[in-house]
Amino acid sequence: MKIIGAMLATIILFSGSQICDEQQRIKQLATSSDLIFVGQVSELEATMCIWSGILLSTQSVKYKINKVLKGEFTGEMIEVKHPLVKNSKTSDRDGNGCLSPKIFKVGNKLLIFAKWEKRRTTETRYAISDDEDCGVQIFNQELASLVTRTLQEK
Repeated sequence: MKIIGAMLATIILFSGSQICDEQQRIKQLATSSDLIFVGQVSELEATMCIWSGILLSTQSVKYKINKVLKGEFTGEMIEVKHPLVKNSKTSDRDGNGCLSPKIFKVGNKLLIFAKWEKRRTTETRYAISDDEDCGVQIFNQELASLVTRTLQEK
């Protein structure tokens, strides 16, 4: 019964990709994310990409951190897992099951909203961007200011 419930939750979560009312959704992500940072794409994981379905499928991206806006992270580089959801704003429009090579191009400066997840087999944790439409934004100062103001209001 637990397995069926988890499968249904995954289907519900990824079947109706929300259309992003960007300003409102950015505010929601600012308050719910564990880690928000401005980073430069340094590497897009080369992987056999498969769209999420019953199980969550992800692709990892390594970032050089320029600035942390929320949360604690002391390193220079971070790896973030991004969900692969067909027709999402971060997906490759060519339909190959991967992240968009235009958004996640090496050198691009992005604003990332992430949560910390614990690995099942160890006590280590990893960062995951759990919003396939709005969890990654092309960086601009206006967006960074909106996040900063939202966090100050909290």
